Amino acid sequence: NCLRVAIAISKKVSKKAVDRNRIKRILQEWMLTNINQINSHEPYWLLVNLKFGDFCNDKGKLLEEFQNLMFKSHLIK
Repeated sequence: NCLRVAIAISKKVSKKAVDRNRIKRILQEWMLTNINQINSHEPYWLLVNLKFGDFCNDKGKLLEEFQNLMFKSHLIK
């Protein structure tokens, strides 16, 4: 009963690996702080694939969108 997460950030988001890694760390940090809210009755595989968008400069917008997707997928109560 565990949650496995893979985060993939496309070069279309940013050509710089530094920016892509920063986005990955932001999403990972959010997952670790909210892991107790995630339904753990079944094992899940979660793939986060960010293909486009201007999320490099707006951390709030990125986290808001990610949280909305987590609620819509019913992984968070």
